[in-house]
Amino acid sequence: MHAMDNVEDFMHDDENNKKGTSKSKRRQLGLSCMLNTEVSAVIAVVRRPECIPLYNISVTEDAYDSSLITSLRSLRSLIFNPQQNWRTIDPSIYLIPFLDVVQSDDVPAAATGVALSAVLRILKFEVFDEKSPGAREGMESVVSGITSCRLEKTDPASEDAVMMKILQVLTGIMNHRASTLLSDQSVCTLINTCFQVDQDKKILLSRF
Repeated sequence: MHAMDNVEDFMHDDENNKKGTSKSKRRQLGLSCMLNTEVSAVIAVVRRPECIPLYNISVTEDAYDSSLITSLRSLRSLIFNPQQNWRTIDPSIYLIPFLDVVQSDDVPAAATGVALSAVLRILKFEVFDEKSPGAREGMESVVSGITSCRLEKTDPASEDAVMMKILQVLTGIMNHRASTLLSDQSVCTLINTCFQVDQDKKILLSRF
């Protein structure tokens, strides 16, 4: 009877392990699909004809793609081949392509907003955590990228929405499990940026 109990316990544990593995695989697949959707959204917005800088209208679509989209396309090629365990991957690999768009001088508010949304989803879905390799550097790169977001070439009507998205991402950074890895300087920069964005929003709204 005792031996039978051991067999039943083993079978029960094995079934639980299989369920846990299946759940983990579904989560990884879900994260891969989410990242793929975000990559596609950013590429679609950046490739719109109106996103090509007017001061350099002679630039071909392919040339413009190569300056901003190459890293996004490279990320897309890694997403499903092979299926990734995202918690074990350096987050900078999938954060930097979006942050490059955020920091670009040549994209309008629409592209900046979509890239910010992608970063926010990565933080909210906790694609990585404080134990992921490169988590500290990844978090620092998000703070650096978001606090140096470029808005010079955006239209005034869209700036307010982008500023709100910046505040949401900065809040998402502090709510993330890996926020404990941030340096004091990064936290101060983040807080100062929140105050600056809030002030800029008031100035922007006063125009209307």
